[in-house]
Amino acid sequence: EIFIPRLTEVERLGYTNPYTGLLVYQINETKGYYFYNSVEWIYMITDADILDLTQIPAIPANKITSGVLDAARLGSGTADGTTFLSGDGTWKTVSIEDSDADSTNEIQQLSINGDTLFISNGNYVVLPGLQYLYKLEPTVQERLDGGESPLTLFNAGIPIDSLYGKSWQGGLIFYLDTQDTVANIEGMVAFAEDEVYPVAQIYEFHGWNENCTAVPGADGVAIGTGAQNTTDILNDCPKDGIAPDLCDNRVVGTYDDWFLPSKDELWYVYKNLHLKGTGNFATFSYWSSTEYDGSEAWGLSFSNGTYYTNLKDVNWKVRAVRYF
Repeated sequence: EIFIPRLTEVERLGYTNPYTGLLVYQINETKGYYFYNSVEWIYMITDADILDLTQIPAIPANKITSGVLDAARLGSGTADGTTFLSGDGTWKTVSIEDSDADSTNEIQQLSINGDTLFISNGNYVVLPGLQYLYKLEPTVQERLDGGESPLTLFNAGIPIDSLYGKSWQGGLIFYLDTQDTVANIEGMVAFAEDEVYPVAQIYEFHGWNENCTAVPGADGVAIGTGAQNTTDILNDCPKDGIAPDLCDNRVVGTYDDWFLPSKDELWYVYKNLHLKGTGNFATFSYWSSTEYDGSEAWGLSFSNGTYYTNLKDVNWKVRAVRYF
C-alpha cells in the first residue's frame, strides 16, 4: 500500500528541504494534494474538484436517440473489472494478452527499494521521496528478529505454518506448544545442519551408543522427554562422537542446551521441516533418543517417514534440537 502524508498547512510549509517529487495531502485551509517540484509547492487538486458521480442527473432513455450512444446500440451489460461501455455505444471486454510476439506490451511486475521503483523488464525509475510514501509490513522473520516470540506471533494471528522453518534462538522452528500442554516449553527448534564428528569433520553417521545394555530412563517418547533421554544415555555411556554426545556439545551463540530428540520430537522435525523442504536434511534414517530395548533404539527414515529400530552401534544421521 502507498500512504500519502497528511499534513496541516503549517506542517507542509515548514518542511525543510523537501524531496523533489514529494506528494502530500493538506488537511486544513485549502485542502487538497500538493506536489513539490524542487522549487515550490504546486497545488494539484482539492476535494471539491473530485467529481461526485452521485450528483450527475439521470439521463432519460428517450433523450439518447442519436450519435454514439444510440439507445438501440447500448444493449445491456454491467461495468466491472473486465467489461466497460465503449465510446461507440457497445460493451467491450478487456483482454490482456501476454503471450504474443510483441515484447513491448508485456505485463510487468513492480517492486520498491528505497527511492527506486524497479520494473521486471530490467528498467527502473528513481523517485526522490518515494520511500516516505509507502509502508511495508515487516515479514514474520523480521518480527522474530525484532524480539517477538513465535507464540506471541501465533496468538496475534500469524498462521503456524508461517512460523515453521523460521530462525529463532539458534535454530529452525519446528514445534509450537499452542495449547500449553508441556510445562516450561513454548516450542522447539532444530539446528540447521546435521551433526558431524569434529575429527576432520568427515564422519556424518554416528552410533546411538556403544553399550548395548538397557539405559535406565532413556525411554521417553513424547514432546519434552528428549533432553532427559540424552542425559540418561550419556550417564550410561559417556563416549565422544556418539549421537547424544554430539548434540549435547552443540553450541550456537549463547544457546548450549541442545540434545538428541525423542521419538515424537523427531517426527515433528520430519513433518514441519523436512517435508516442507527446509533444514538441509538427508534422505537417510535419523536417530531419536528413545530406546527400544537393551540392544536397539528408535530412528526415523527421512526418505519415507517410517519409524525403525536398529542396533545401537549402527551409524545413522543425527540432528540436534532444543527447547525454548
